[in-house]
Amino acid sequence: MSKKSDKWAWCCVAVMAALLIGDVVYLLAFEPRSSRPPATIQYDGQTLYRVDYPTVHDADTITDGVICLPFKAGIVGRSIRADYDAWEVTRGRQTVKVTDEELAKGKAARDALIEQLKTRTLYLGELPKELDIDPYDRVDSVWYFRDAGGKVSRVADWARAGGHLRSGK
Repeated sequence: MSKKSDKWAWCCVAVMAALLIGDVVYLLAFEPRSSRPPATIQYDGQTLYRVDYPTVHDADTITDGVICLPFKAGIVGRSIRADYDAWEVTRGRQTVKVTDEELAKGKAARDALIEQLKTRTLYLGELPKELDIDPYDRVDSVWYFRDAGGKVSRVADWARAGGHLRSGK
């Protein structure tokens, strides 16, 4: 084989590899529609929005994720605050005294939420405007779980039952 044909062969191999890698990345990033929960669902008279790739900070705050919207659009890069107050995982909150005991409870609550999100999908509902008072510019919302069977439940109820709320209410 000549050097020119060797270069041509390597070029063909590189192009084929790039196409194959592109297909794999596409399949991983964009799963078939039938295997993904719907981007939005109707529940209790309102539209709920799915959160993809949530990064859990604590049991009431997602620091990153994609809030799925219709038309395959999404909101990216916003922190998301739940409609309940869970135990803290750091001493960064200035408005309350955070003890070592609370930090331990906060880490347990965070880990429990992460475990729940392995088998359930997080959805967000709109918070009444009078309750949207977050001073940190987070998206304030009512959080819901949706299980694989389609059953929807409030995350606040799960947090309350697990002892993950600061007030217990």
